[in-house]
Amino acid sequence: MVIMNKNIEILIDGIKNVVGNRLLSVILYGSYVDQTESKTSDINLMVVIEQLTAIDLKKMHSAIKKWQKSSAGLPVFMGKTEWFASSDVYPMEYADIKDRHSILYGEDIVLDLKIDKCHLRLQCESETKNLLIRLRQGYVANSSDNKITGELIVNSSKSLVAIFKTVLRLTSDEKVSNDKNEIINKVSSLIGLDAEVFAKILEFRDNKKAIRSNEYDLIIQKLIDSIYDVLKYVDKINTCKEV
Repeated sequence: MVIMNKNIEILIDGIKNVVGNRLLSVILYGSYVDQTESKTSDINLMVVIEQLTAIDLKKMHSAIKKWQKSSAGLPVFMGKTEWFASSDVYPMEYADIKDRHSILYGEDIVLDLKIDKCHLRLQCESETKNLLIRLRQGYVANSSDNKITGELIVNSSKSLVAIFKTVLRLTSDEKVSNDKNEIINKVSSLIGLDAEVFAKILEFRDNKKAIRSNEYDLIIQKLIDSIYDVLKYVDKINTCKEV
């Protein structure tokens, strides 16, 4: 059970003071659901409001300003109709929320969400292609800068973990683990990737000595090759079940 952070309580009260009973639901999702008091966990909030207006957003400014001083990242604000109509546009994000969330206020509007695997596969393919393009562009522009190249490896790995989770959702009806190493090992076995490389990159995210700068070229090449292999695999998936 999630322990309510005092800053979250203050934020919810501030939003309620503006929109009153039009506040439908406040949803906590992501790593903070499992690591309630971790200083390194992001606090990701989805705020769903009946008939959300620009005036509502303006009036909530002071509450959000206080929130930003205490926590990283803005909440995501949506209207009720938009929330229920967006699962086909953001199926990867909605699937993550469905698997790992806590209702902090109001209705459980996550419980009955249906994620169409056709939509999920399409977004997964799009995100994989975009990641491959970003990685190539980032490397051709910054390959002489070790600091930026290191950041490129880290950022690419974050996107790739989300893609790996989606691959598992597309190929199995089992709930996907939140353990990154388990996710990597399963997808590497499924597609035929080098799991050791990804394990090393995960370690690099917390310990910059895990990969030496003279290894960056090799790591980038293996990332590009692996992402392309994932892209080819996802392109062949043909399933339209709901999860």
